[in-house]
Amino acid sequence: MRFRYVFIALAALVVMTTSSCNKTDDYVPVPYACECGSLNWQGTNFDLLDANYILLDSTEVLSRRYYITADVKEEGEELTHTLSMNLDSEDIGFGLLYLDDEEAEFSAQLYERNDNDLFQVYREYQAIEGIVQVVPAILGGNEPVQFNLVVREISSGGSLVGPEIIFTGSFKVKVGLQ
Repeated sequence: MRFRYVFIALAALVVMTTSSCNKTDDYVPVPYACECGSLNWQGTNFDLLDANYILLDSTEVLSRRYYITADVKEEGEELTHTLSMNLDSEDIGFGLLYLDDEEAEFSAQLYERNDNDLFQVYREYQAIEGIVQVVPAILGGNEPVQFNLVVREISSGGSLVGPEIIFTGSFKVKVGLQ
């Protein structure tokens, strides 16, 4: 009787050890790509990882806060290097939005994270002029957006520093009926 329990225990142990551990190929992560647009940063084109929107004001169906993000890792960089933008407008209904010295129909902020930069990992930029073209999806569906902006870096003290940078791109978001 004792032999039978020992035999069953050994058989169970052999089955567990041989069936529970299988060597597989090393995991290689596949970067997510939304196929929803691209941007041009520092003269190089990058595909977007994500493009979304929310209503900037829940009572205004044509208000928007767009959010886009891209991996802007350059050749030779091994660590994270991303760029994100928030683009806000209280009313996209006219389709063309301007930002210049006289009027501001939208605002745009960029956030860069570059773990490859030993001196400054996080940088923030502000659009100082530009144009945004939106085809509002009033009845739902795809809402394409194109932008051509001039941005400058914001220092830790809040003032604009550094040269003007041309920042362009296009994306689309899926708008549902409210």
